[in-house]
Amino acid sequence: MAQPCLTRRNGQLALLASACARRQDARISFRDAHAASPSRTRMLALETDALFVSWTDELPPDADRAGRPIEVDFGQDGEAYTAVAETRGRCEREFGGGARVAALKLSVPLRVERRHPRCDVRIPIEEMAPIEAHMTGMLDQSARFVLRLTNLSRGGAAGRTVFPHALRLTNGSPFWMEFSLPGTNQAFEFAVRLVHARPAPEGGATLLGWEICSHDDPATHDENIRRLECFVAGRK
Repeated sequence: MAQPCLTRRNGQLALLASACARRQDARISFRDAHAASPSRTRMLALETDALFVSWTDELPPDADRAGRPIEVDFGQDGEAYTAVAETRGRCEREFGGGARVAALKLSVPLRVERRHPRCDVRIPIEEMAPIEAHMTGMLDQSARFVLRLTNLSRGGAAGRTVFPHALRLTNGSPFWMEFSLPGTNQAFEFAVRLVHARPAPEGGATLLGWEICSHDDPATHDENIRRLECFVAGRK
């Protein structure tokens, strides 16, 4: 099974290179225990071993600490994208014109995903027949558990699980999600990434939020989205 990604690897790198050539505005968000509010930045350069974004006053003081997971949100040709990478420290670089610029060095992103609009309406489904999604980690296939879905949209899903290690999952972790909708026998399979994890108020369970990602089988992904949209639209 393929990693969740917008296109194959060459397409992702070309997209990043184009955004850097345009000095595209961007926002960066840290995805660890010391996460702060998103910070504005600008795409600067993509090299064989690093992605460079501008260093700004909005960045937290420890932004230059190496190894922090980070997401870079940027736009291109009317679409919104997210690149997932790690920090490699602060540096000064010359990016044309002879001027030296303070920059935050990042690893070359492992994946670039198209972001779904946040305006997607999520439909509560807890009162329907239970929908159980079977989750399998892409990077660690031993990470398997059942998620009881609580709401659903074309862009994401949320649910609860009693998986004992759920709170240890890292934001951005890629998983496969498989489930069937009530009244149908045809199963869905989506590439998803974890957006948030928090304890359920009543205790004994963990609430997990997921974003649906496109992947290297666009025809299957588009058909799944179409079927999901029909299901959601029928319950608005």
